[in-house]
Amino acid sequence: MALQSSISHPAAEEQSPAPLPDSQPNTPEARPTQPPADDGSVEARRTGAEIPVAIYGTIVAAYAWILAMAWLDFSGTVESTWLASVGIIVGIVFFGIPFVLRHTNHAFARARQRDLEEFLYSNVETATGRLPGWEACLQIMVIPICLALAATALGAVWVWEG
Repeated sequence: MALQSSISHPAAEEQSPAPLPDSQPNTPEARPTQPPADDGSVEARRTGAEIPVAIYGTIVAAYAWILAMAWLDFSGTVESTWLASVGIIVGIVFFGIPFVLRHTNHAFARARQRDLEEFLYSNVETATGRLPGWEACLQIMVIPICLALAATALGAVWVWEG
């Protein structure tokens, strides 16, 4: 057993930390919650409901442009036409699966889609924090558009040099 001293020192009493508050029990009410969506509905928090359809359409159009450039530029022989066809089939499957999943999800169909103007002038919650809508739109579309421009430049060089 340890001996306790009954003599108290004034300096030791001033430096002693305040007692810690009792911790809250680990109940659903005590757990931190995700901030509610802008309109507070559960449907607005569904995956993809916060992004306007126009942005999805731009992404699909950019990748369709990449596949079209590959087809037009590299389908000179039977073998390259076959390889370009396989690439287009893979692209259709790549975009077809999320499209089918989105349209078969009944909760997503009930979710209210934002229009483009509302999205651009609102704040969007991302994994790294809140962003203005126009900045989120730019981050979403910069890669597909740059890849489409690169495919066009690559095809132009291929045709010019070929």
